[in-house]
Amino acid sequence: MWMKRLLLHFFRNNAFRRKKHLGTCSVTTIGTVGNFQGWNIAIGGNYTLQIAIGGITKKPVVIDDKIVIREYLSMNTAVDHDIVDGAPMARFTVRLRELVGECYGLKDAASR
Repeated sequence: MWMKRLLLHFFRNNAFRRKKHLGTCSVTTIGTVGNFQGWNIAIGGNYTLQIAIGGITKKPVVIDDKIVIREYLSMNTAVDHDIVDGAPMARFTVRLRELVGECYGLKDAASR
């Protein structure tokens, strides 16, 4: 227990050291088992950006005036608003959604 406290003190008191050793964002998958959509609760963590990837669920959607079933990936983002303003975060989230929806980077990797 004393080692954990020492490490937390080591990283908490120096932002540059924290960035160098821990990075600035975290990604976790919490929906890999079952149909769990997941959530992400930012509790003043050590990261500027936190992304939690949930499960894939099927939902009805209207396309060309027809109701069809599509699969949706649940993904939540949390940001430290002391560092990042809401408008750039909103633009980032929209672009991330577009890239994930297009499977960006996966098509090229599959052809290699």
